[in-house]
Amino acid sequence: MANNLPSIPKQITICLEESKYAHGFNQENNIHSFNFNRVLSLIDNQVSKKGGQKS
Repeated sequence: MANNLPSIPKQITICLEESKYAHGFNQENNIHSFNFNRVLSLIDNQVSKKGGQKS
Protein backbone atom coordinates (compact mmCIF):
# COMPACT_ATOMS: atom_id res chain seq x y z
CA MET A 1 0.00 0.00 0.00
CA ALA A 2 1.39 3.39 -0.99
CA ASN A 3 2.03 5.98 1.70
CA ASN A 4 0.10 9.08 0.63
CA LEU A 5 0.85 11.06 3.79
CA PRO A 6 2.55 14.42 3.33
CA SER A 7 6.20 14.59 4.33
CA ILE A 8 7.01 16.04 7.74
CA PRO A 9 8.59 19.50 7.50
CA LYS A 10 12.15 19.91 8.69
CA GLN A 11 11.38 23.30 10.25
CA ILE A 12 8.35 24.55 12.15
CA THR A 13 7.61 28.26 12.44
CA ILE A 14 5.38 29.56 15.24
CA CYS A 15 3.91 33.02 14.72
CA LEU A 16 3.76 34.51 18.21
CA GLU A 17 1.59 37.40 17.01
CA GLU A 18 -1.19 34.95 16.13
CA SER A 19 -0.60 32.33 18.83
CA LYS A 20 -3.39 31.87 21.37
CA TYR A 21 -0.68 31.11 23.93
CA ALA A 22 1.51 34.16 23.30
CA HIS A 23 -0.84 36.91 24.45
CA GLY A 24 0.72 39.48 26.75
CA PHE A 25 4.19 39.34 25.24
CA ASN A 26 5.38 42.66 23.87
CA GLN A 27 8.40 43.08 21.63
CA GLU A 28 10.63 44.02 24.58
CA ASN A 29 9.51 41.03 26.67
CA ASN A 30 11.32 37.73 26.55
CA ILE A 31 9.81 34.31 27.03
CA HIS A 32 11.54 32.64 29.97
CA SER A 33 14.06 30.03 28.86
CA PHE A 34 12.33 27.28 30.86
CA ASN A 35 8.99 27.91 29.14
CA PHE A 36 10.63 28.17 25.72
CA ASN A 37 12.46 24.87 26.22
CA ARG A 38 9.22 23.25 27.42
CA VAL A 39 7.40 24.36 24.26
CA LEU A 40 10.22 23.03 22.08
CA SER A 41 10.03 19.70 23.90
CA LEU A 42 6.26 19.45 23.40
CA ILE A 43 6.54 20.26 19.70
CA ASP A 44 9.39 17.78 19.26
CA ASN A 45 7.33 15.04 20.94
CA GLN A 46 4.31 15.73 18.71
CA VAL A 47 6.41 15.72 15.54
CA SER A 48 8.04 12.45 16.62
CA LYS A 49 4.63 10.85 17.21
CA LYS A 50 3.40 11.97 13.78
CA GLY A 51 6.52 10.56 12.14
CA GLY A 52 5.98 7.19 13.78
CA GLN A 53 2.36 6.75 12.71
CA LYS A 54 1.54 4.21 10.05
CA SER A 55 -1.45 4.21 7.72
